[in-house]
Amino acid sequence: MRILAKSLAAIAPSLLFLIALELVCQWWEKRDPPSIELPQLPLEFAAKKPDEIRLLFYGGSTVAGQPLPELGFRKQMQYYFSRGVDARADRHFTLANFGMVSASSTYVIYRMEQTLRKSEGDVAVVMTAHNEFLSNTDLVRDEYAQLLAIREQFFRFALLRRAQRYVNRYYLARRPEFVQGRELQPFDRTSERFRQRIELFRDNIETIVDMTRRSEEHTSEL
Repeated sequence: MRILAKSLAAIAPSLLFLIALELVCQWWEKRDPPSIELPQLPLEFAAKKPDEIRLLFYGGSTVAGQPLPELGFRKQMQYYFSRGVDARADRHFTLANFGMVSASSTYVIYRMEQTLRKSEGDVAVVMTAHNEFLSNTDLVRDEYAQLLAIREQFFRFALLRRAQRYVNRYYLARRPEFVQGRELQPFDRTSERFRQRIELFRDNIETIVDMTRRSEEHTSEL
């Protein structure tokens, strides 16, 4: 017991310091929110109202709102549906955006598995295919899901989210050529790796369509 008490006493100051930093970062995040909102965990959905039409958006950075969050896809959809696409007064649209930067169709499947049935969505909108050749798509689906689950637990803390923002800013400031595309190299379309990724993408699209059709009879996919 004495050893345990001494150990707790030794780590208590560091633990209190981290808690204080986390509270400061939570306050700071409210004053300076990130340009791209991360999905809140755990993923919960309010009870669906009788007049509600629930739209679910899945995809990469375009769906998330980049490169101009204030004018991006997310804001456009919010504006469009807030104006009332359907003039009928008995319709109410709500939007759930699950876009993530650099996400491929494998991510779309991962997120749809978490949300499609649970959300009681009426329409699932998927915009994908433009991130299929990024490095993270080398992972098989289960490995990719595990990696995303770890990442999401990591970013539940405001302190770590803030640290990631500064790391990104530092990296991009030191390597602007990456943003400008000077390091991008064409894929060898005759390679086995290219063939495997095409096959993975084809399989993912078939899975996405099948998931929406099986989720609910009234769910549509676009």
